[in-house]
Amino acid sequence: MTNLFRSAGMNTGTLALGAVAAVLVLAGSADASALVNGDFESPNSGTQWLTTSLLTGWTWTPGPGGSVDLQAQSDAYGLPTLDGGYYVSFGGNGTYGGSITQTFATTPGAQYTISYLVAESQGDDPAQVLEAILVNGAQTLTEDNSALTMSFLAGKSITFTATGASATLTFLDATPAGYGGPSNIGLDTVTLNGSTGGVPEPATWAVMLLGFAIAGAAARRRRGLASVAA
Repeated sequence: MTNLFRSAGMNTGTLALGAVAAVLVLAGSADASALVNGDFESPNSGTQWLTTSLLTGWTWTPGPGGSVDLQAQSDAYGLPTLDGGYYVSFGGNGTYGGSITQTFATTPGAQYTISYLVAESQGDDPAQVLEAILVNGAQTLTEDNSALTMSFLAGKSITFTATGASATLTFLDATPAGYGGPSNIGLDTVTLNGSTGGVPEPATWAVMLLGFAIAGAAARRRRGLASVAA
């Protein structure tokens, strides 16, 4: 096998360096995370209103007053989306307390940032609040979005370091009872951005062990050649 490596212009030392480099790349890029339907485009029914109980990837809980939290088509009530044709609307007909939730995969030790767009439609009510809640093991992070505008702007992002194999994200209409009136809250373009630094996955560990084995073999070979030369 050594002769084969030499004939190709390679040696065990080169292979060891390559294997270790591959380990570093894989360890840094290991990230099994993904949000499902963060742009709320599935299903696309072609209708102006669609109950959020049908939203792919999300669990929907209605607030007091009935099932009135809806998925609205772009430009409904003068609020166009910046991403695709749909956004989620909270607080229709003066209701409050509705929420959508999704649990997604994470790599322990990796850092993530949740970003999203939020707006107000059908009137301006400063009492409207959309709460973003991230449950990461025993840790709960919350951001309140209030004083919303009549166009989509970036909401308050949440950055966290994963402590387990999954985390849960919830968006809650936290508007106090008696407020909101005809005004609604719009949510769109929810994204999850992950960074490097997580715990390597089993496949990565296998490559790592192979790299160490090749590096050890190369070191032993060099020591053997040095002994012969002496």
